[in-house]
Amino acid sequence: MINSNRLLQSTGKTIYVMIAQMSGVILNIILDPILIFGFFGFPRLETVGAALATVISQIFSMCLSIYFNYKHNKEIHFTFKEFRPDKPIAEIYKNNLKSFQDIKAKQQENEEEQEDET
Repeated sequence: MINSNRLLQSTGKTIYVMIAQMSGVILNIILDPILIFGFFGFPRLETVGAALATVISQIFSMCLSIYFNYKHNKEIHFTFKEFRPDKPIAEIYKNNLKSFQDIKAKQQENEEEQEDET
């Protein structure tokens, strides 16, 4: 997100940076109470809801910024055809995914042990 915003800023299209950032902030303001307190049929998530609202808002802002670069920033030419992670980055993702799976398996084991104790 930071890089796509910087591309817009460097070419003088700062209005799009402002729109992307403000849209993310407004979405976060809307999603926070919904996910924290469980309005409109959503479950009450409290702190996790606040974190989830922030992540969703940041991703939305990033996507909007990339869209603005692609549609309105004619000074920058890029294609998604060449967008592939290098092998070291692919290895990092692979290792992180494995670590996440190990953590999730450990959490499930702990939950099963707690259920057995009760």
